[in-house]
Amino acid sequence: MALATALNTLAILLNRLGKHEDAMPLCEWAHSVRADLLGPEHPEVATSLNNLAALLYSMGKYDEAVTHFQHSLAIREKALGPEHPEVAESLNNLAVLLTHQGRNEEAMETYDRSLYIREKLLGHEHPDIATTLNNLAVLLKDLGRPAEAKLHHERALSIRSKVLGSHHPDVATSLNNLAVLLKDQGKFDEAEPLYQRSLEIDEKVYGPNHPEVALDCNNLAVMLKEQGKYEAAQLYHETALAIREDVLGPTHPDTATSLLNLAGVYDSLDKHVEAERLYRRSLAIREEMLGPMHPKVANVAAGLARFLTRVGRGEEALPLLERCVKIHHTSFGPEDSSVATSLNFLANVLMQLGRLKEAKVCFKNAGEIEASRQRRSKDDQGRTARPSVSEERPSVSEERPSASEERVEQPRKLSTFMRAGSQLYHALGGYVDTWGLKGVQGVSQGGQEGVTRGSRGGPEPRGGAPAGASRRAPSGRETFWRLCRHHGPAVFPAARMEAFALLVLSINNLQGYSLADLYAPMLVSTLVQG
Repeated sequence: MALATALNTLAILLNRLGKHEDAMPLCEWAHSVRADLLGPEHPEVATSLNNLAALLYSMGKYDEAVTHFQHSLAIREKALGPEHPEVAESLNNLAVLLTHQGRNEEAMETYDRSLYIREKLLGHEHPDIATTLNNLAVLLKDLGRPAEAKLHHERALSIRSKVLGSHHPDVATSLNNLAVLLKDQGKFDEAEPLYQRSLEIDEKVYGPNHPEVALDCNNLAVMLKEQGKYEAAQLYHETALAIREDVLGPTHPDTATSLLNLAGVYDSLDKHVEAERLYRRSLAIREEMLGPMHPKVANVAAGLARFLTRVGRGEEALPLLERCVKIHHTSFGPEDSSVATSLNFLANVLMQLGRLKEAKVCFKNAGEIEASRQRRSKDDQGRTARPSVSEERPSVSEERPSASEERVEQPRKLSTFMRAGSQLYHALGGYVDTWGLKGVQGVSQGGQEGVTRGSRGGPEPRGGAPAGASRRAPSGRETFWRLCRHHGPAVFPAARMEAFALLVLSINNLQGYSLADLYAPMLVSTLVQG
C-alpha cells in the first residue's frame, strides 16, 4: 500500500507540474495496486479512481473523467454510506465535470447534496463549508447570478477569517474570488483593495517568488488592463511571468497563461511583434502539455486569431477559429455556448474578408444553438423551482485572453498537507531530531492548504534548533536536501514513504514545484527495490 500511496502522491505532483502524460501511468499503476490488494470496491480504490479522474479532467478528457468520478462515487456510497465526507467529496468533484459539460442543473443538484452532507457532518462554520460556498459562487457567477455569487463569497470569507485567521491563504483565496466578481461588474474601486490584500497575504505566507503571488499579480494586471492602465498592467504581468518561468519552468501551463495575458497587453500597446511572439509561444506550450484538442488550446488560438484579425491578417486567423469550433464541439458538445461564440467570431472574420455566404451559414448555426439553449433554459425553469442555494463546486473557470484566474478547488483537495508535520514527526522518528526538526508537530499560523487551479500552499513546518543550540532553524528546502544528501533513499523503507512523500509535497508546495522532478525517480526506485 505504501507503493500505491507514493505513486499517487507523485502523480499529483506531476499533474500540478503540467506533466500529465508522465502522471497517467503512475495513476493507473496506483489504481491497479490497490484494486489487486484490496478488491475493486474498497474505498482506497475509489480514491485512486478519483485522482485518475482529476488527471483526466486536467487533460480536458471530460467524458472519461466523469465516468471515473461516477465510479468512485458509487464505491464510496456502497462502502461508506450515503452521508460520508468522502461521498461529499466525490459529489463535489463530479459536479465540476458536469459543469464543464454544460449540465448545470445536474451540477447544482449534485452540489446541493454535497453541501447538505458537509453541513450535517461538519456544521455551518467549517473550512470545508467555506470551500463549497466559494466554488458554488464561481459557478453562480458563470451562470449570470452575481448577487447570489457575492453572498456566497462573502459568507465563505467570513467563515475563513473567523476560523482560520485573517492572514490565512484561504482568506486570500476568498478575497481574490470576491475581487474577480466585483471586477467583472465594473466595480474596480471595490475590487482593487481586495486584490491587494490577497497579494499581501500570499507574499507574507509564501514569499515573493511563489505561484500564488504570480496569480495575484496576474489578476491585478487583468483589472488594470480593463481600466486602460496598460503600462501598470504590463509590469504586473511581467512579474507573474517571471515568477512562473523561474518556479514552474518555461513550459508549464501556468507560464502559458501569463504569456497569453501579457500578449494581450502588448497587443493593446501596439507592440505587435512582441504580442505575436508570446501568443505563439503560449499556443505551442499548451499544445505540447495539454494536447491539440484541449479547451485551453482553443482559448489561446482565439486570442491569436483576434490579434491577427486586428492587424489585417484575417486569412491567417480562419484556420485558428475553425479549430476553436472543432475543439469546443468535441469538448463540450454541439450545443454548448462556446461553440456558438466561436461560430460568431468565425462569421465576423469571414464577413470582413467578403466571404458572405460562408459567414451567413456560421451566423445561422450559432443562432440555432443559442435559440435551443434558451428554449431548454425556459423549460428547466418551468419544471424545477430550486430551493435557495448555498452549495459548492471546485471548478476551474475557463481562461480567455487576459482572463482573471479564480481560485477554485480542483478535484481532490489534499487534506494531507494539514497532517504532514505530525505524520513526519512520528514516522521519521530519530531522523527528525538529527536535522533540527523537533517540534514539527503541527501547522504554523497561516500555513495550510487551500486549492486553486493547481493547488495552494502546504504546511509551514516549525523548524527549531536542537536544545541549547543557537543556529537558525533550517528551511523546508534545506531540510529536504539534508535528508536526501546525507541519508539517501535507503533510510526510508516502504513503511515510511508516505510520510516522506508528504514532506516533499509540503516543501514542494511552499518553495515551488520543481523539486518534484528530483524527487520522482528516487521515490519510485526506492519503492520498487523494497
